[in-house]
Amino acid sequence: MGQCNGSPFYQDVSVLQDSSMEAAAASALANNDNRTYSARNGNILSGDQLGSSSSMANQGSLAKFRSGVSGNLNHGNTSLDATSSVQSFSASFSTRHSLSNNESFVGTSPVDSGFGYHRSSSSVLRNPSTAAASASTTTLNSLFLDKMLDNWSIQKLHKLLTGDATLIYEVNPDELFVMATLKVGSNYLLDILSNSRDGLIPEKITKLIFCNLIHLMSDQFGSVVFKKLLSSVTDETLIKDIVQNVVFQRKPLIQAATTELGVFSIQELMKIAKKVNKDLVNKLMSVWGDRELLDVMKNKCGSRLIKFFLEFLNLYQKMLIYIVPMNEVSLNELATAKQGCITLQIIMENLQNPFRDKLLENISNAAHLLSYHQCGNFVIQHVIRLDSPMYTFTEIICKKLRGHYVQLSMDKCGSYVVEKCIYSTVIGMQLASVDFLINDTLVELVQNQNGNYVVQTLLETTKIKDQSLYRMLFFKLKQYSKDIQNHPHGSNVYNLINGGKSNKGGSKLY
Repeated sequence: MGQCNGSPFYQDVSVLQDSSMEAAAASALANNDNRTYSARNGNILSGDQLGSSSSMANQGSLAKFRSGVSGNLNHGNTSLDATSSVQSFSASFSTRHSLSNNESFVGTSPVDSGFGYHRSSSSVLRNPSTAAASASTTTLNSLFLDKMLDNWSIQKLHKLLTGDATLIYEVNPDELFVMATLKVGSNYLLDILSNSRDGLIPEKITKLIFCNLIHLMSDQFGSVVFKKLLSSVTDETLIKDIVQNVVFQRKPLIQAATTELGVFSIQELMKIAKKVNKDLVNKLMSVWGDRELLDVMKNKCGSRLIKFFLEFLNLYQKMLIYIVPMNEVSLNELATAKQGCITLQIIMENLQNPFRDKLLENISNAAHLLSYHQCGNFVIQHVIRLDSPMYTFTEIICKKLRGHYVQLSMDKCGSYVVEKCIYSTVIGMQLASVDFLINDTLVELVQNQNGNYVVQTLLETTKIKDQSLYRMLFFKLKQYSKDIQNHPHGSNVYNLINGGKSNKGGSKLY
């Protein structure tokens, strides 16, 4: 298969867009609207001004079908009125391709989006955060739909609605791509892939839509078609071509890895590729650089893909993932990101030596920085949980925190790390005790909403493991009885050293 090129259809669509924008601008001026509307500067068109023209465009297009169709179109056990079917098809298109409030095509190119209407929309929808953006998108989509339907005979539409597989031999690649991203078109393709007796249908569809296959991976309806095609194609050479084309279109593949449907599609592609030829998996992994993998690791959907990679790939292939957090800068970026810290914990659990020990050592050496961080503290705690039975890295962490125990204990995030150190190793208990005993602000620590729980933990642990340390802490705390007896937080420690029970089930904030 050769490189996928653009289509004249895209240029025609751009012309349609420009004419629709100019018409809207004229309408705005006629209504004494002083704003400037331009297809070139990215301003949004008013929904009120576009509404009437959109309606007229739809009516004009649908009238062509209404005038030539009568009776019902039967599809299985469902009877569809021809007029309502066309209206449903039009509504499906407009609904499917209208931008949500949080969606934008800014910066997309024909290679990025895979279809012309995405490209042409990008010059208009710079800030689709208002109803006007949705209205203008609907108008443009109506024009795209009109252009496609204008070239369709009633017989072609009938074949679409009745599941006639011969339609595949009559549509062009652009039309087929649009069909795959619409509910009605997706259902049609799934139906003929499942039920058609024509064994060439899967290959025919795949070759027609070949250049845009990668753009189906993250689409609501297209992703289902993508999966069905992969499982239906029996030609191994065509599977190899699909993999090669996906690898060639590197950017949209990486973008797909940050969407839920895209991740699902990539997983399916990896499984099929492995069945055909294991070398195809190496090709698919070759597109991922350290920066791309790092961004995927920090993404919620991408994190699931990384987990899949770690379970699916062989050791040689997984090295691409292992080396990313070995870099000090990347490690810090990953450990301090909300989703990145979760991915890092997944990687730590999967790692094998020598990678495992090296990564745990790097994280342990950064303990004095990460322990204060709202995400990084979980990474440090995870190292302590994993580090048994020798506790080599836990001891590194405990030593790195020397001189920080009091301050960390009063920090919402750091206090959990200190408690883990106290519980896990004798050296952690001892270093925390020394920091507390020599610090002049022990009473402030006891009165702190987080620190009082750490002091309770230390008292309970030293009482069992080191009686001498316990007595030193006990007598020093006794000196502050008047200051802590009636304090909202300090009273927890006061009650404990006066024969009461620990109050760790209290109101410590998370």
